Amino acid sequence: MIRSKKVNAVSTLRQIFSLVCKAAPKQVVLNVVLLILYSGFGAITVHCTTSMFDSIRYASRINRDIIKALIIFLAVVTLKELISASSDYLSKWICEICLTDFSRLLHKKASNAEPLCYEDAKYLDSIQKAEEGVYTIPFFAINIMGLLFYDIPYLLIMDIYLIKIKPVLFVIPLCVFVPVVLSQFLETYQQIKYKDEKTPLERRKESYRSYLCDLPFLKETRHLGCFKYFYTLYIYVSEVLIKKKIKNENKVLRIRVINDLMSLCGFVVAVVCLYAFAVNGSIPISVFASVFYALNALQINMERIISERLSSIIVNDYSSINGFLTYMDMPDREFGACRNQNIDTISLKNVCFSYPGREEYAVRNVSLELKKNQRIAIVGTNGSGKTTLTKLILGIYKPTSGEIYINGVNTLELAKDVIYQQKTAVFQDFYKYLFSLGENIAISQCDHKWEEDRLLQAVENVGLTMSNSVFPDGLKTVLSQKFGGIDLSGGEWQRVALARGNYREHELMILDEPTAMIDPLQEEVMYRDLLSNGNDSIIVVITHRMAVVKDVDKVLFMQAGELVQEGTHHELMETNMSYRALFTSQAQWYS
Repeated sequence: MIRSKKVNAVSTLRQIFSLVCKAAPKQVVLNVVLLILYSGFGAITVHCTTSMFDSIRYASRINRDIIKALIIFLAVVTLKELISASSDYLSKWICEICLTDFSRLLHKKASNAEPLCYEDAKYLDSIQKAEEGVYTIPFFAINIMGLLFYDIPYLLIMDIYLIKIKPVLFVIPLCVFVPVVLSQFLETYQQIKYKDEKTPLERRKESYRSYLCDLPFLKETRHLGCFKYFYTLYIYVSEVLIKKKIKNENKVLRIRVINDLMSLCGFVVAVVCLYAFAVNGSIPISVFASVFYALNALQINMERIISERLSSIIVNDYSSINGFLTYMDMPDREFGACRNQNIDTISLKNVCFSYPGREEYAVRNVSLELKKNQRIAIVGTNGSGKTTLTKLILGIYKPTSGEIYINGVNTLELAKDVIYQQKTAVFQDFYKYLFSLGENIAISQCDHKWEEDRLLQAVENVGLTMSNSVFPDGLKTVLSQKFGGIDLSGGEWQRVALARGNYREHELMILDEPTAMIDPLQEEVMYRDLLSNGNDSIIVVITHRMAVVKDVDKVLFMQAGELVQEGTHHELMETNMSYRALFTSQAQWYS
């Protein structure tokens, strides 16, 4: 579903600066000005150092010229440090702004993705890289700004200054620059290669850790006796990661040793050249002293330029930066502009759906119509396509072929902000939020203020007992022992999930096996209450338990992804032997 995409360095830089400038435009402009000033002051410092040495060299005692040269030198150094401190503060400010803005962009992008993307391993890897890019890009952008507006201007000014003194001196910075570039290229390539190898392994390791430690898995892991199995997998992946890390660090260490030797050789060559020029009188001693003083700083600066600033763009494939940019360039789910507000009818016409990578259809040639105030049950054996069909009806999935209409409008034409309006669903694999009871229910309508009367009504509709012994703080009772609250039984949690779905304003409700932990007799009563209290909404129930089929207007019987037959319970009992066998096999539960 997602493909790797190469992004060249120029395109990468353009997109990065576009993102950063949009997030913090004023701060970026001010920082650029400070960096340019800082580069100029770097070169001025060398000139002031030379002037100070000249004044001392030709003076026999402290005089006005020496004091003047010293004051100018101290003023320049002080201003340089103030500019540096201001730039550092501004850089951190820009990073904080960008982190917030990029996180918002990433979450907005993720919300626009096709839900099926989250079932694709490559897509999950791309999200992880994009998340890393959120933190990488701001610091990378700051380093690139430093490179463009401080380092390069500083080198150019230094070269111009040295060339004016003696043309051959322009090779001095190159003696430091070239060795560092060559060695850092190798280190950068190795680091990016290692990063691509470890990303899927880290996701596997985190999954095994959650199976071992997270509360939702803890009981089952212990009960089934599979702790050792998951622990073995966790240790295995951890060892693979450690081996890869050690192997990578050994390679990087060897590269850095070569880097240090090459840098040292370059530095020695530069010093020897300066010494030779000073000895034969080609340059004054003051120039030798000031340039020598600046040379060590120049070497450190060159290493910083390459290791912190250029390394991320020397090799421009599969980095976290390009991971973020590639993810942001992925196409969003397409929506229309129609703003349907109500749901009177839902029509499916020859709808087919297949999951990515599979040839067979999960839903095949389904045509049906759901009308306001209807109660529908979808039944069938496992794998018959019931849940997939409801996700198509809800708009979570888009049909591979065929059309779905709401009030005669194709769902592909609906606007994004109305695609899920007036729809609610409760699935078997609902989530247990570690919030209070009221928050667990009201989260289904989180853009509205709490309506306590409606919350209590939703609780009553699903038969959840609001006694002080069970919920000592009423709706404010925290449903998590981890946070000093209480824990609920599986059946009670299912009632909370049902209340959550019931609380949401809706004209369509989907109930997909949400009562598996509730006994059949209580389930039958609960379904009758939900169906009778649903006002004029469309209510669709998926269940393996057949008690509810007697209380609905229409039953949809599915097999192998096809809608085999639809009709009332009595019609299907008389005309469909498979349906009749399914119903009678459970008759002792509710007869």
